[in-house]
Amino acid sequence: MKQGKDSCTIPTPNISIEYTDCEKPENSICVANSSELEEKFKKERLTQTKLCLLLSFYFLTRGNTEMDKINLTPRIMKVPFIANLLMQHQPKYESTYLNTYHKGEILWFPTMKSLYKNGSANYTLHNDSSKMVYIWISKDVVQSLFEGVQTHGMFRYKITPEKLFPGNPGLNTSCTEGVCVGRLVPELEEKFPNQYMDLDIYSLETPNVTFEKNLAVLKFSTVMFVYIRHPICTNSTLIAKLDGSVDIRIKVFMNKKLFHGNIVAFEPYLKHVESTVHGFDVQMVNFILISAVVTTVEPVLNELGREGIPLPLPDTILLHNSTVDLIENAIVIGSDGSYNSTVY
Repeated sequence: MKQGKDSCTIPTPNISIEYTDCEKPENSICVANSSELEEKFKKERLTQTKLCLLLSFYFLTRGNTEMDKINLTPRIMKVPFIANLLMQHQPKYESTYLNTYHKGEILWFPTMKSLYKNGSANYTLHNDSSKMVYIWISKDVVQSLFEGVQTHGMFRYKITPEKLFPGNPGLNTSCTEGVCVGRLVPELEEKFPNQYMDLDIYSLETPNVTFEKNLAVLKFSTVMFVYIRHPICTNSTLIAKLDGSVDIRIKVFMNKKLFHGNIVAFEPYLKHVESTVHGFDVQMVNFILISAVVTTVEPVLNELGREGIPLPLPDTILLHNSTVDLIENAIVIGSDGSYNSTVY
């Protein structure tokens, strides 16, 4: 079908529909290798001219309207970034499917400056063709998002006793019940009685992103500063600096149009401790990492994963039976789809 002075040519060969292995629900329409559906199609068949006009009307009006509803520059969750998904070049039409190619740039919203350009996803490692539509997201797109977060100082988290579970005295320098840092390090309770310990954590560089066994693995290089804070005067004293790393393994999945993640492992590693307090050693730091960092940071990240990232699709498109495969250089979302006519 062409627009303009060119003619609209649609071949009209003889119709031939065959049915094999009909299940019971289809017995009513499968009769002697033909069907009522086939007869109705033959009887109500449109002329070539009418069919051409209807198709032209649909693709030039409704089709364009549907495409206009696809947001190719969506905001990414609640952070000030935008994904530029505009097409790089014309789509490629194959015999049974259509390929479209998009930029996949991450832009810093206040300046609309591009952070990182994506590379090519490796198509050779994913051969499934059982779904109606596949969305390929290069690993570089994910990496560029984290680069933007790191560049703009957003990989910082402060843990205070107030953020721990209610009643958890872990970061108190004094306690009468349970376990707290004051009991593990007597010098802390002696020098700073009835005070709090605050942990200020920074990412030193853009985390590295890898995919393994269908998990997204984020590797952070971190530094943590430890302060003692008076609960009334709010004065803080720096007592330690900790260098280390954190590996976070995330299971990703789709629910309708939302891309979700859930942490399956949060693994901190300690490399070096500098402290002015005797007894503030590896054993003490491991307690902090397990009882404070993991129990505080992990729920925050899981909440973001539950919120999910929506795919930029119009309301008229529904996704079903979605799968997520993590291959060497890409996230591959496969899904069946349907048209939601109730939107209009």
